[in-house]
Amino acid sequence: MIEETATQIQNQVGRANFTYLMSVAFDGTGYLGWQIQPHGPTIQSVMEEKLSYLFGSKIFLNSSGRTDAGVHALGMAVSFTPPAKPQIPPETIKRAMNSILPAEIRINSIEIRDQEFNARFDAKGKAYTYVIHNTRKANAFTHRWVWQVADKFNVEAVLQAASYLIGIHDFSSFAVEINKTKKNPIRHIFDIRTDSFGEYICITFLGESFLYKMVRSLMGTLHRVGIEKVQPQKVLEILESRNRLCAYDTAPAKGLFLMEVFYSYGEWKEFKLKELPFFVQKSYRQDC
Repeated sequence: MIEETATQIQNQVGRANFTYLMSVAFDGTGYLGWQIQPHGPTIQSVMEEKLSYLFGSKIFLNSSGRTDAGVHALGMAVSFTPPAKPQIPPETIKRAMNSILPAEIRINSIEIRDQEFNARFDAKGKAYTYVIHNTRKANAFTHRWVWQVADKFNVEAVLQAASYLIGIHDFSSFAVEINKTKKNPIRHIFDIRTDSFGEYICITFLGESFLYKMVRSLMGTLHRVGIEKVQPQKVLEILESRNRLCAYDTAPAKGLFLMEVFYSYGEWKEFKLKELPFFVQKSYRQDC
């Protein structure tokens, strides 16, 4: 019903013969995820409000996927078809939107695609990175973007466990509300990688698509492996059980970042995590 109403409004206004694709970064703290919700702020609702103000008519956004409440993004892909008038150049849209959006939502880039392009249906893959702060001392400034893990974290054990997850599998054990959503549990994970930046351990999941809370569910189980409460081989047993009750608790949302969305096959192979998804000062003067 909502999609039909959106289409009717767009047809009445008259749309351009092309689509805009935006790369969007946001801090998901304080938001109820991407998708519009009736009881609180979401990234989509804020962006649609500001774009509609800019163009003078209702704008409807298509995203590459939905992020949970508290999840962040460095490269969420969002598309929309603007009205035929006014004609606003991409750089002007970017500059104007970044001046009126809340500081925690930024447009990285905007480009023109053909009229049929859709950020969700044309996506060929995604990269998610989960950040663990492996320390007993909490950081007052980064706590909203990490899962603090005080125990020793065995990265080699995590990589061994992750090897069982790479490929095409039934991920029912790592999907929340799979019976309710009726989604096909077969998914293709291209690769799972780890990178360390001092006390911070990043685990990146590259895949064609992911089920509801799938990355966080995988991370929750890999965390148990990392702190050596579960043997890596156990992950294969959990995967093959196809039973969510066999897996461990879902990891907190705050440590997860949608890093990039890929629109050509094999593009994921070029993805490299060169630094943390957020800035951390590498050295501190403690003698002040």
